[in-house]
Amino acid sequence: MEGLVWMVLLLSTITIFIKVSAITFCEKSAITVRYVEHCPTDFRSWEIAAKKMKCESIEQRCSDSFNTGRHRFQYHCVINAWMNATLEVCALNRTIFGTE
Repeated sequence: MEGLVWMVLLLSTITIFIKVSAITFCEKSAITVRYVEHCPTDFRSWEIAAKKMKCESIEQRCSDSFNTGRHRFQYHCVINAWMNATLEVCALNRTIFGTE
């Protein structure tokens, strides 16, 4: 089970950074990166971490290129590509798996 969690985090990290970088580089997103000991493990701790980051209150123009109004800055906690650190970042909300 733990291996599955790490795999999901790794895939999420790769997908988020590839999608955001490929569509639009967002400087505001890059400056919010902060390394953490671990990612939240349940909904409540995820909410607490998201409130601390205050992603929704960051003024950014990264979502302007989409012109849909659906994309907004959102809290993410992901594992890095080398699987040796976890980081929190404010980035555009994007569908990683499934449909919107």
